[in-house]
Amino acid sequence: VTTAPMAPPPPPPPELQDTPTPAPPPPPSTATPGAQESTASGPPKQADQPGSHTQPSS
Repeated sequence: VTTAPMAPPPPPPPELQDTPTPAPPPPPSTATPGAQESTASGPPKQADQPGSHTQPSS
């Protein structure tokens, strides 16, 4: 009787677990490209440099 309670129920089929597992990876993957775009926007967004030029120009 001790073996029955000690042995936990068999986990769900790997196929079912595989479905939810691959789902989470896609979201993070999309966030990576988005974050990269934000960084790329940073350098090109050198609007701060032009603004600095306006101050001295003033």
